[in-house]
This record gives sequence, C-alpha cells and structure tokens, in this order.
Amino acid sequence: MWSNVENLYLLVAFSGVALTIALRLAPEKLNRPLSTAASALFMLALLALSISAGELPGYVGFVSFAIGLAAVLAGYDLVHEDKPLHDALTLALASSLPILAGTEDLIKAFAAWELMSVSVLLLVAFHREKESAEAALKYLMLCGAGTAVALAGIALVVLETGSTRVDSVFQASLLARMLLAAGFATEAAAFPLHFWLPDAHMVAPSTASAMLSGVVIEAAAILVYRLAGWDPVVSRIFLYLSVAGAFVGNLSALAQDDIKRMLAYSSVANVSYIVMGLCSGDGLARTYALLHVAAHGYLKASLFIISGILLAQHGTRSLSRLTGALSGDNLLKLTVIASALGLTGAPPLLPFWSELFIAVGVLSVSPALPVLFALAVILSFGYYFRLLQSLSQGSSLSATHSKRYLLASTSALLLVALNALLFTAPSLLVDAFALSVP
Repeated sequence: MWSNVENLYLLVAFSGVALTIALRLAPEKLNRPLSTAASALFMLALLALSISAGELPGYVGFVSFAIGLAAVLAGYDLVHEDKPLHDALTLALASSLPILAGTEDLIKAFAAWELMSVSVLLLVAFHREKESAEAALKYLMLCGAGTAVALAGIALVVLETGSTRVDSVFQASLLARMLLAAGFATEAAAFPLHFWLPDAHMVAPSTASAMLSGVVIEAAAILVYRLAGWDPVVSRIFLYLSVAGAFVGNLSALAQDDIKRMLAYSSVANVSYIVMGLCSGDGLARTYALLHVAAHGYLKASLFIISGILLAQHGTRSLSRLTGALSGDNLLKLTVIASALGLTGAPPLLPFWSELFIAVGVLSVSPALPVLFALAVILSFGYYFRLLQSLSQGSSLSATHSKRYLLASTSALLLVALNALLFTAPSLLVDAFALSVP
C-alpha cells in the first residue's frame, strides 16, 4: 500500500536530491561519475519502493524511475555541464510524480505539483542560453497561469467543503472542478494548452525531454482525471478535446524536420490518447489508457535519448541533414526501428495492447470514436516512416557509433527491451498495480 511506504519514500527522495546537489562541491572529474552513481542508486531504491507499494502511485513510480534511471545514465554521455544539478533535478522531478498519482490531500498534491513545475522549469532553462530562457519564460507564463487557476480551484473546494482531502472534490461545485481541470491540464500539454511543449523540448537536454514526454505530462493527465475528469461535464469536454488533440498532434508532427519537435508533437497526440481513454467512462479504456503511460513513455524516452546521441555526434537534429546517420550502427538502428514501430502500435511492443484496448473501450461511447482514434494512429506511420527512412538509408554522414555513447545507447535499448518484455504479459502489469483511477 502506498500509505505504508510514503514517509520512507519521501525520506529517500529528499536524501537523494540533497546528496546529489552536495556533489556539486566536488571537483568536476569526480562529481560527474559520483553524481551519476548516486542518483542511479537512489532511482533504483525508489523504483523498488514503488514496486512494493503497488497501486497507481507505485505504477507511476515504476515508469518514472525507470525513465529517470535511463536519463541520469544517458546524461553521463550527453550532459557536459553541471551534471550533479541535472541529476538532482531529474531525481526531484521523478520523485514528485508518484505523489501526484497517490496523495489523498490537495495541499500535498499542490506541493508535489510545484516541485514538478520548478524542476521542469530549471531543466528547460538548463543550458542558460537565450532560446532556453525564452522557452522557460513561455512555460512559466502558461503553466504559472495554470497553477494559479488550479490554486483557485483548491481554495474553492476548501471554502465549499471545509476539507483538503481529494475526495472532498466530489462534494464541491462544478466551477471548482472546472478550475482544477483547466489549471492542471496545462502541465499535461492537453490540447489546446500544448503550445509550450515543443519549444521546451527544443532547448531542454534530451535526457530532460525523455522525462518530460515520457512520464511528466502523463502523470499530470492522471491528476486531472483524479480531481475532475470523472465529472460528466468535464469528461465530455476533455473527450472532445482529446480527439482534436490526437489529430493536431499527429498532423503537426508530420510537418516537422527537427526530430525533437516531431517527437514533442507526437507526445501531444499520445497524451490525447490517454485523456480519451480516461474520460471515456469505460473501465477497459481507462485501464489501458493507464497502461499507455508505460507503453508510450519507455519508447518515447528511448527516441529522445537517441536524438541526444545524434546531436552530440553530428551537431544537428534535422532529419534532412541526418540521412544515413544510423546506417553503420546496428544497435542504434535496431533501437530506433523498434521504438518507432512500437509507437505506431505495431507488435511486439506494448502500445499494441494499450492502443487496441483503448479503441475497443471507447466504442461504448460512440461507434465513431474508435474510427477517429484509428485514423489518428495511422497518421503517425507517416512521420515515423520518414524518421526510419532518413536515419537508416543512405550514407551521406559519417556513421553514428553507439560505443562512443555506451551508457546512453544501452539505456535507450534497455527501455525498448523492457517495453517488449511487458508486451508478452500486459495483464501482469495491470494486475500487479491494480490499474484503475480512484
């Protein structure tokens, strides 16, 4: 039970962040490996605690700390400035997400939300360049406004019910629920509040992008549903918006040449799939929408790490300038092929099951919904095929070598391998964490 491990979890998370920040005082030759090792060990400890806790917060931790572990390991190859700060922010970000999914107190949820938001803001601004500052300012303005709206919703709930418990939202007014949903939906990059996400990805380290699209926006979507998405009016609004978001995200991704911007818009589409399943009112769709958090997260994080490797070796993420970049490295090519095909819903990767059963579940709402859902997924074939074709065919560039980025390439491959392993028994994951939204 999450309540049994929450205090220990918070102690371990706080200790890990504090130790990693303290390692900034060590000489650079020491702080990079020490920070990587320390943050990786704390990620593993928190991953084990999450698995033992089970339930929804344990599941979010299972996804968050697996991707976080990959991010800090890959960062050893890809992040060359202030690695301890990068690792501390990644650990703080990963630690905030299970609290969002599991806390029964609105004040704790808001505190975790603030920790998440500050961590994202600092990671977006991590490179301290003009573009980073502009993207961070856009994030701060939109998500800061969202936070203010959500805080107004919490205040209204407390005024109306006299309680800060999450279940008190059931007795609150529709206005309070609308404020909570609208405010917290900004961080979920839910359409039409998604505009900050592509710009944030363009300037953030690729390892931060792995966290941001791999689990952060999904955890925010879960919080939106927990607080207000079950309301018939709110759920209907979000259901319609999610259909539009699935098409807007995929169509926008088709038009991109930069790999990270393409993946960012793809993430808008995939979080729309999750919102669609959660707000459909169907139990099967809700369960597999939650499964899609892991299904999408592991593969998308893998592709963001690969984009970081490409940028590190070739100085660009432009597909038109990366023709044949992976033609000489079978390991990286296999990782990209598996991730890209998996994200289209092709077996044997986990999105096959999550997307299939979301489509089956939303049939109970309207016969048109699974058709629209399938059409949106089909659009993703276009840009993922172009990604594979550009990177794998031809040889206009010197080949990318995974051995030069061993930790990064291995981390990306292991995320794909974990996804493929879960494909063989998705029901085990569903049963182990009792995937449902309280």
